[in-house]
Amino acid sequence: MPDDLVPFLWPGSWAASTGAALLAGTPFNCLVTAGAPPTPAPASMKVVSLADAPAVVVKGEWPGVPSQAKSGGGGPTGNPWVDSNAWRIRLAQARNPGRAIWVEFAKPEQGQAVNRLLTLADTAWCGARWIVDIGDELARGLSEGNSAAKAEWERLTRAAAFFERNRARQTLAPAARLGVLSSFEGEDEFLAQEVLNLAARRHLAYRILIKGAQFAPQSLAGLRGVLYTDAAPPPQAVLAALSAFVREGGLLLAAKPTLAAIPGATRTGETLPRAELYRLGKGRIAAPKTDWDDPYLLALDAHLILSKQNDLARLYNPGLLLPIVSGDGRRTVVQMVNFAGRGSANDVALLVQTPFQAATFCSLEQPEPKPLAVQREAGRNELYLPPFSIYAAVELR
Repeated sequence: MPDDLVPFLWPGSWAASTGAALLAGTPFNCLVTAGAPPTPAPASMKVVSLADAPAVVVKGEWPGVPSQAKSGGGGPTGNPWVDSNAWRIRLAQARNPGRAIWVEFAKPEQGQAVNRLLTLADTAWCGARWIVDIGDELARGLSEGNSAAKAEWERLTRAAAFFERNRARQTLAPAARLGVLSSFEGEDEFLAQEVLNLAARRHLAYRILIKGAQFAPQSLAGLRGVLYTDAAPPPQAVLAALSAFVREGGLLLAAKPTLAAIPGATRTGETLPRAELYRLGKGRIAAPKTDWDDPYLLALDAHLILSKQNDLARLYNPGLLLPIVSGDGRRTVVQMVNFAGRGSANDVALLVQTPFQAATFCSLEQPEPKPLAVQREAGRNELYLPPFSIYAAVELR
């Protein structure tokens, strides 16, 4: 089964015997080749070409905090810019339900630092797998028996094993109270995809909804709001589902052409800096005063209009942590990736909306789950997190 395959990009410089010895005992069981495969192939290894990968292959960007020269120094708030592939992976999952997702990266630019543990975490935490590429320098160092290369290889394979042991947690369905609906392609591609990217940076949880034949009205279940980012109204069946959603108390954020296509909406008289509010049944529609052209402001307005009271989890002193909340009805999991690549200098606290009886914490530094004390603050349950450098998960039951 493709979802059981853990891919590793075979270094062209390796001799078959060297590679077999290094890969023995690791979680990697699928060699991906960009050129000639090793002869003979290591035992119990499936060998596939990159062109014929048995998975949907997503082209990613190396995760982390890019240099100011590349990013311009940060977003409109002045906070450092964070590159994560979670939104790309989740969009690929929404477009290809049931398919395994692998992520590949271009060769790093000259002088570009690559954090391989961070890259593993940024793909694994939303249920995908990185086609692990150790690069020419590390491959050469391992072939030569270099001690520093061997230490890095051990850290990498230990982290890969950790994520494989915890794969059930990483493949839980993401929880959200906001749906982002779009075709995510053509003239609507940029705005919709950037909203996903920027919503994650705001710690705004979302569910991806694909406009078109695969849309089902039941995909709106459990949501409090839907952001429809496309300029033109959706197909009639989707429009009818959105109208029913609002009439039952939901919030719809949509452009004026979509508002005009929904009969019965009336102005509330309430106006916001960039939006006007309309009433329909028990719910509301927020339409922009001018056409949307700034995904940062759109993600901001969606968060504010929906209200931060609908945040499933909040982090205090998060630094460069990003969270994903998921669950299956029996447990809620908050996974966090630290894009700084080092422990926070401040105490980080987690506040969750979900009722729970017990909490556990694990990380790459502390792979076995341990109980986490709950602090009662002003009627709220807060969890103070141990420091971690790359990845951690809190499980609530």
